[in-house]
Amino acid sequence: DLNLKQLEYLDVCYNQISTMSPDLGNLKNLYFLDLKGNDIQTMPQEIGDIENLVFLNLAHNHFTSLPEHISNLTRLEEMNILGNSFNDIEIHNLQLWLPNCKIDL
Repeated sequence: DLNLKQLEYLDVCYNQISTMSPDLGNLKNLYFLDLKGNDIQTMPQEIGDIENLVFLNLAHNHFTSLPEHISNLTRLEEMNILGNSFNDIEIHNLQLWLPNCKIDL
């Protein structure tokens, strides 16, 4: 059984990933997560459990929304959501939930 609890940096760009496991939330030491250029449509609410996350790249996937639990990411400094299908309301919600985060649209 692979134990990734100490993982800090994860770059899986352009890997044709279509789903994210709720186990993602177990990566408590992760500070950098790059999921750019995949086929992901939804993010599990457990994304909010990665308390040390500082950088999150979701660019060029198929997101239309993110779970409100993302607001638990109080250390998040930058999130890239370019090239997805977020509407104005979802973008506004993200800005409310993550007031200290630079959101690249």
